[in-house]
Amino acid sequence: MALAARDAGRVTGQAAEDTGEAAPAEPAPARLAGGWRPTLLAGAVYAAIVVLLWTAHSVYAGFTTESHFPWTSETESWWRGFIYAADPLRPFTSVFYHASYLLSRAAGVTGSYVPYQVVWAVLWWARALMVFALCRRFFPRQMELCFLAGSLALVHAADGAVGWIGQLNQMGFIFWMLAALYCLTRAAEEYRMWRRAAATALACGFLYLSLWSYESQILIVCAFPMALILSRGFSRRILAVLSAWYLVPAYYAVLTARRYLDHSGTTYQETVMRKTFAVSGLLSDWWFNTVWSLGFWKWPAPVRSAENLWLAAACVAVFLAGGGAVAWYASRIQEGETADGARTARAAIAAGFAAVVVSFPVYLLLNTSRTLWRTQFLSSPGAGVCLAGCAVWLAVKFPARWRRGAALAAAAPAVFCGSLGVLERCEVHRNGWERQRLLTTAMLRAVPNVRPGAVVILTGVSRDPDPFSDNMWFEGAVRLAYPGKEVDGMYFYSGYGVPPGGNLKAEGSRWKWDGSGFPPLLADAAVADTVVIHYDGNGRAHVVPSLPPEVCRGPCDTGAYHPEAVVAGSLSPVAVRRYRLGAGPR
Repeated sequence: MALAARDAGRVTGQAAEDTGEAAPAEPAPARLAGGWRPTLLAGAVYAAIVVLLWTAHSVYAGFTTESHFPWTSETESWWRGFIYAADPLRPFTSVFYHASYLLSRAAGVTGSYVPYQVVWAVLWWARALMVFALCRRFFPRQMELCFLAGSLALVHAADGAVGWIGQLNQMGFIFWMLAALYCLTRAAEEYRMWRRAAATALACGFLYLSLWSYESQILIVCAFPMALILSRGFSRRILAVLSAWYLVPAYYAVLTARRYLDHSGTTYQETVMRKTFAVSGLLSDWWFNTVWSLGFWKWPAPVRSAENLWLAAACVAVFLAGGGAVAWYASRIQEGETADGARTARAAIAAGFAAVVVSFPVYLLLNTSRTLWRTQFLSSPGAGVCLAGCAVWLAVKFPARWRRGAALAAAAPAVFCGSLGVLERCEVHRNGWERQRLLTTAMLRAVPNVRPGAVVILTGVSRDPDPFSDNMWFEGAVRLAYPGKEVDGMYFYSGYGVPPGGNLKAEGSRWKWDGSGFPPLLADAAVADTVVIHYDGNGRAHVVPSLPPEVCRGPCDTGAYHPEAVVAGSLSPVAVRRYRLGAGPR
C-alpha cells in the first residue's frame, strides 16, 4: 500500500477509535506522503517564476485608475481603511489595498506603490500554491499533476488585467475562496470532532471574506461540495460540514435579494448589466469565455519583444527544472507510483473544465462579458487543473519511465504562452502608468504644492492615448499628487476638448458640478482658487498666467484668477515616492 494511504489509514483508524465511527475502506488522505515538504518545494518553484514575471515590468507600476483606494487609505483611520463603505455587500474589497498602504507606512516608504506590488505578487504566488495544495487532497499520489495545475494557474494570462494592481481585490477574493475550499476539504476528511469543527469554522470564515468581497464565485462554492461527495462518499459527518458551509452563500443570497428588491436608486452593478438576455447570446458568450480561458496559444500578442521571449523561456526552464525535482521527490516518497493514470487524468480534466464553466455565469450578466477584462481571473484555478489533466493524459501514451518527463514536456508550451502573455500584459500596464506618471511629474514640477481647496486645471493632454481615460481618474491623480489636501481638478485635451467625465463648469466666480460623471470632491469651489497648468507634450509643463475662457465652459470671472495665491509649499515626500520624481522614463 502507498505511504499516503498507510498514513491516512493510521489517522482515520485512530479517529474511529475516538469517535466510534467506522473508518472507510479507502480513507481520505488526512496525512499526505511527504507532509509539507512537497508543498514547500512547489512553493519555491512558483516563487521563482513569480519573481521572473513580476520584476520585469511591474515593481514600480502604480494606479492609472482605481486611485480612490490609496486615497481612502490616506484619509481614513488605520482600521476604517479596511472597510469599503461604498457597497454594503462588498465591505472587504479594500482589505488588501489598505494592507498594502499600511505595509508602506511600516516600511517608511508611504506613497510608494512597491508595497502594493509586493502584496499582488504574494497573492499571485499564494493562488498557485493553494491550487497545488487543494489538488493534493484529491490526487494524493499524483504529485506531478498537482504541480502542473499550480504552475498553469500561475501563468494563466487570459485576462487583460493580469498584473495590474488596480485589481488587487480580484487576487484577494480568489485566494480567500481557495483557502475556504481547502479548509472545507480538510473538514470533510476529519473524524475528530474538534478538528472538524475548527476546519469548518475556518472554511466558513474564509468564504465569508470572499463572498463579501466579490460575488462571481458563488456558483463555484455551491458546486464544489459535489466533488467532495463524489470522492469521499456521503455521510452524516460530511452532511454536518456542508450544512454549515451552505449557510454562508444562502445568507449572502438573501441579503442580495433584499438589496435589489428594496433599493430605490440604481446600484453600480445595475449600470453595467447587459440589456438583453436572449438564451443564444448568453450561451455564445459563455462558450467564448470558456474557450478563451483554456486556449493558452491565443494569450500572447502577435508582436513580441525579444526581452519578453527570453523571460518566458526562462520561466519554462525554471518550470522544467522544478518539475523534475518534484517528479524525483515523488518517486522517492510514493514507492514508485507514477503519474500515469488515464483515469485520474480524465477526472482532473472533467473537474477543471467544470470549474471553468461555472466561473462565468455571473459575468454573463454584464454588458462587458466578452471584453476579457476582469472576467477571466476566476477561471484560472479550473483552467490550471484542466490543462494539467490534459498534459498527464497525453503522457500516458509514453512508456512508464518517461511519463513524468512527458507530462512536463506536454505542459511546457502552455507555460511558455502563459508566461509570455503575462509579461506582455504587465508591460502594457507599466507603459500606461508611465504615461500618466510622467505627465503628473511634469505637473508637480510646475506646481509643487497647492493650498487646500485648490482646483487644478491641466490643459494640453494627449487624446490618443489618453493617460487618464476619464476625468474621474485625473481627480484621483490630483488628490494623490497633493496628499493631505482637499483638492480637485479637471483636464482638457489639446484645443480644450473636454474629456469623458469632465463635469466642472464655471458660473461667475464659482466652479459648479454639472451633475454628470463622478461627483467631484469640491462640488462648489472658487475660481480664485484655480491654477491652470499647460502640458507641452514633451515632459514639461508651466503655469498659465491668465485664465483661458475655454476652461470655464461658460461665463466666468477671469479677473479672479491669481495662481500665485494658490501655489504654496514644497513637494510632499509622499508624492515624490509615489511618482518617483527624479526617475526617468523606463
